Amino acid sequence: MSRAHLTELLTGAELIKRNAVRQVYRKDGLYIKVDLRGFRRMRSEFLSAKLLGDLGIPAVEPVEWGESGKSGFLVTREFPGSVTALEAFYNSDDRVALATGYAKFIGRIIAAKIYHPDLHTGNVLFAGGEFRLVDLRGVRRFRWFDRMRSDLRRGSLLEFGTEFDDDMLCRLLVLAGSTEPEAELTRLLRHHAERLRGDWPRRTRQILGGYPKFTERGDNNILLAVDRLRRTADLKNAEKSDLPREQAEASFVEHFRLELSGIPHRAARGFDPVSGELWLAPRPDGEPLAVNSRNDWRRRLAIHGRVTAPEQWLLVDGRPCLIDY
Repeated sequence: MSRAHLTELLTGAELIKRNAVRQVYRKDGLYIKVDLRGFRRMRSEFLSAKLLGDLGIPAVEPVEWGESGKSGFLVTREFPGSVTALEAFYNSDDRVALATGYAKFIGRIIAAKIYHPDLHTGNVLFAGGEFRLVDLRGVRRFRWFDRMRSDLRRGSLLEFGTEFDDDMLCRLLVLAGSTEPEAELTRLLRHHAERLRGDWPRRTRQILGGYPKFTERGDNNILLAVDRLRRTADLKNAEKSDLPREQAEASFVEHFRLELSGIPHRAARGFDPVSGELWLAPRPDGEPLAVNSRNDWRRRLAIHGRVTAPEQWLLVDGRPCLIDY
């Protein structure tokens, strides 16, 4: 493909995403991804999409790939009305039904021995009752899956963990093909905790540095929290904490660890790195948890190395919520 062809494709296209090495455009029902590092990644993604199509696994529809100078590009067809599986889940009136469908989709991928190197709810689109895979570079088929590969493919089900207790997560794991859901859930939680622990120094720098996945700088350089659906927090109606500066900063950072760990909690909304002021979501109405009451989220948090007391939790809308952290 020539440079002229890429120029023609991009004429009148809308730039929707950009970083140092990649640009994504939208035009006439097509997405055009341009990779400045060369064509190999784009060719790999195109071939992976063709493989999935041949196997009957729903994925974004490939149109063409090409090389233009030192860049490569990939054209795929839009999946009309689609949002990520995570966004669909949180906007759904029936979250159990949507999570059930997602679990069956994951089970279908595993049964076909498909390996996706970055399988999570943000790389699965949903619309009209159908799920489709996206971000397909490196997707390939294995002759066999060992337990670890199968476990990790089902690990994306933990992203629904904020809403579901262990029993429900185990039911989802069974739908995704697990034969030992209780043991697998524990393995997945430990694996996630270990990865998060090793990655946390970098994540902390990103959070306090205004990395857009976590924070956005607002008025007066205040860091505003960005949630998993990429929505920026509003300080309107937020409550200002009276914690000392160091504790306020630690609590702001801890909010993101809890978010990534799927722990229901009173969210932090903003932090001023200059004054040390911390803003929190309004304290929810709830009932104190009985000392001996079941709290699957407290157990999960303990796997992450955080031991909490029952009095730090409230029962909010029938589910434990961590209030003081």
